[in-house]
Amino acid sequence: MEAQEIRALARSWVASGGRYSNADNIEAEPPALLDRLVLDAPSTAWQVIEEIHHLLCSAEVDYNLMGVLAANHLEDLLVEHGTEVIGDLEELASVDAEFRRCLSGVWQNNIDEDIYARVQAASDPDWEFEQRTAR
Repeated sequence: MEAQEIRALARSWVASGGRYSNADNIEAEPPALLDRLVLDAPSTAWQVIEEIHHLLCSAEVDYNLMGVLAANHLEDLLVEHGTEVIGDLEELASVDAEFRRCLSGVWQNNIDEDIYARVQAASDPDWEFEQRTAR
């Protein structure tokens, strides 16, 4: 996926309000396409998640959508491909306070215990989303 396609998908995700969707329905962009990338192309999914995060923080931070991102696509990416993306996640968290807050919205779900411990270590321990997004 080209950089411009990643940016376009991220913009579409934000514009749609990050509505969560069924990964089997890949025609319903943008959330379902990101669902499919999370399952089949973790590196590209990570790039889209980074771009979404950037968009959410580029003006006034939208913590509601950040919570949706954390509890849905980011959490799913960690469930499916945690060992592949944890290094990139930790690197971004080390330089981005808002991303550390975003990580506070990731629940363990089926994330490997060692990976989840690293997520928690990289997150902001003093931050809590007022309302966690339910699936």
